[in-house]
Order: sequence, then C-alpha cells, then structure tokens
Amino acid sequence: MTKSTKYDICIVGAGVAGSALASYLSNQGLTIAIIDQNWEEPDEIIGELLQPSGALKLREMGLADFSEGFDAQPIKGYGLYLNGDSFNIPYSDQKDNDKTGYGFRYGRFVQKLRSYLKDKDHIHLINGKVIDLIYDGAQLEGVIYQDKLSNQKKKLKATLTILSQGSSVRLTKDLTKAKIDTKGFMLGLILENCELPYPNHGHVIIAKPGPILAYPVTSNKIRVLIDFPKYYENPRGMEMKTYLREKIGPQIPEIMRKSFYEAVEKENYKTKPTCLLPAKPILIKGAILLGDSLNQRHPTTGGGMTVALTDVKALGDLIIKNSKKGFEKNLGIISREFYESRYKENATINILAYALYSVFRHPVLSKACFDYLQRGGKFALEPMSILSGLSRDRKLLIRHFFMVAWFAVKNMLKPKPTLSRIGDSIKIMRDAIAIIVPLLLHEKPAIYSTNK
Repeated sequence: MTKSTKYDICIVGAGVAGSALASYLSNQGLTIAIIDQNWEEPDEIIGELLQPSGALKLREMGLADFSEGFDAQPIKGYGLYLNGDSFNIPYSDQKDNDKTGYGFRYGRFVQKLRSYLKDKDHIHLINGKVIDLIYDGAQLEGVIYQDKLSNQKKKLKATLTILSQGSSVRLTKDLTKAKIDTKGFMLGLILENCELPYPNHGHVIIAKPGPILAYPVTSNKIRVLIDFPKYYENPRGMEMKTYLREKIGPQIPEIMRKSFYEAVEKENYKTKPTCLLPAKPILIKGAILLGDSLNQRHPTTGGGMTVALTDVKALGDLIIKNSKKGFEKNLGIISREFYESRYKENATINILAYALYSVFRHPVLSKACFDYLQRGGKFALEPMSILSGLSRDRKLLIRHFFMVAWFAVKNMLKPKPTLSRIGDSIKIMRDAIAIIVPLLLHEKPAIYSTNK
C-alpha cells in the first residue's frame, strides 16, 4: 500500500452533494480530495428535477450558471391528474425567477457541477473506489481506496472526511444508527419528442399501483417515473413490457400516450429503489455524512436535491466559518452544529415526500387531495410553497395535511351522515394519523455519541 497523503477535506462521492460542496469550498484555500469511481457522465433516472429552493441554494453558493449549457428546462409549477381530470398549479402567482425549478438529465447536471472543480490546484480529483475507513481510536483519519488506474490500494488521510456516496452500509455502519427501509422501486423511461399537457411543468398522475411522474429533462425529452410499491407483485422482463403497455399506458395522459408506447417498445428503461433513511448520525470526530448517505426520502415530490443542497450550503458555511478560527480544533463544533441545524430546514421536505406519496396511494385521500388543491388560492399555493422548498414551515404542512383529511371526511358524510359513513370517516382519520405520525417521529432529531 502506498504512502498516504494528508488533505484538509476528503469527500467520498462526486455526485450532486459532493461536487456542489467541493465547488462551494473551491475558493477557500482548503486542500480537498474528492474520490469517485466514475468521472464519466453518469446515467441515473432520479435526481433530475430541482425544486426552486434547491436552485436558490446553488445561486447563494455562487454557482449561478448551474443551469446553463446543457439544455436544462425551467419548471414553473405542477400539473395533477386523476381519472382523466386535470389542473395545474404554479409555484407562485407572481413572476419571480427565484420561484423557478429546473428539469435536466442527471449526468449533465453532475458534470456541470464538476466543471467548477477544473484547474483548481488545491483540489485533487481521484478516480477510485473507497473500500475502507481509517480510524485512530474514536477519530476518523481518512480512507483506503482502490485506485482505478494503478489498481493499487492507497491511503488518503484528511482532517475531515465527508461521505457522500449514497447508502453504502459497508462504509457508513459506524456513522449512523439509521436502517434503510426499501419501499419499492421507480421505473424510469425517456419519452422523445413528446408534448406535455402543461409545458414547463412537473406532472403527477395519481394512478395504480403508484403515482406516475413526468417532467421535461431536455428540450425534446420527457422523463417518466412509475412507482411500484414494495408489496405489489412486480412484473419482470417481458411481463414488464406487457404490464406497461396494458396497465400503465391507459393511465397516461392521451397527449403523451403515443410517445409512451414507443418508449416501452424500445425497452430502454431502468429501475431505482425507493428508500426511507432518517438522519440518525453518530458523532465521530473527523467524519460527516452528507446527501443520500445521511438521509433519503421518496422521489414523488422531487425534494432530494433540495435537501442535499440545503445541507451542502449549511455545512459549507460552517466549514468556512470555523476554518478561519482553526479548522482541526473545531471539527466537533462543525459536525454537531450541522446535524442539529439541518432538522429545522429539511424535516418538512422529508415529511411531505412520504406523506404525499401515501396520500396519492390511498383510494379516498387521493381524491380529497386532488379536489382540495383544485380549489386554488391558498389551498394550492401554500402546499406548493412547501413542495418547492420555499417554505419550510412544518406547522403549515401539518395543517394542510389534516385539512385534506377533514375534506375527505366531509365528502364521506354527504349527503347526510349514516352509521356506515361515520365508520368510514373514522377510518379515514385513522389512516391519515397512521401516515403522518410515523413520519414526524422519523424526523425527530437524533444525534448519537460515538460507540467506538
């Protein structure tokens, strides 16, 4: 094994979070190593919708041209579909560039973020796979990685190691108490030369077995994501092709259907697990979890990158602030303040993701939610402010959630209450509570002391 090199910061994973953090810190004079096993343009089916608040975080970090040069598409709001009926909701009733989201190909966006790292002498881009972590007692000192070019195992030491390579249990088992709960998977297709019912909008189709998402990722490509719940009997191989054609196709808006069937015939689709991973970090000096290594939620609301970039901005600010006071002696302050403060910013987005997903899969609450949002005004714009990440007001989320449940109850009791309808109404409220309470508990802040 070759002799180790010491850096101020080692970032494991050059995806959205890792690349954005390295870019944000690139002018601070810190020596940074960022390790990834693939520096070619990645091909992923999620991480392709950036909500307005995520775009705002990039601008705040000085990455204002993040959407330029790779055919990113502005997103102005959402269209919602149920049983052939539809309507759209803008992010805002005002013309405001700060309330615009973006759709793009994930790989192109990551390469754009990585482009900020070029020609930085103090940033070292390493092509390799991290295979182990190096500890000195209770402190993380760095990593061991397999260099892709030489195939040699190498040590890399750093004052602070940031793990941002997804949910690699092998690497993060000593850094978190959380367990990944796999909820199912998303199947992704690209529709070419396809018109959307509402141009420059994300679309949610309330369907079976789960919601279907659609949004532009280039000027002539639409991403479609189809949810398959965990306990649903999932088709495979040729059965999947038949299932998509016969079961999913009729639920797609008619204007998109021809392109959808053409994409199904090509069978060029990929899948990605949908997971719930609450943030339950263990405080270990010299180590921080970031992005999907720390926290995951359902992609229905497109909140993943907003959470990641919010964390990047918060962590970057703490590193910048404390590096001027003595970086190494303030490692404990950086990690504790980061983990403690992120709850306030990100809990609402995380709760909304699985709450809305569960509502869309509920036969009664889904219709109530559709009708509630269709009322417009504050009934649509306030929930949209939470979806976009521009509002992180948890009380506002809970209030609208139970207003939707009460809306369902009132509809259930019409035209007049009966014992049967009252019983069904009580079940609806129980179902609503069963959805929201576990999510609130999952998001309860929890930071654990090292067990090493």
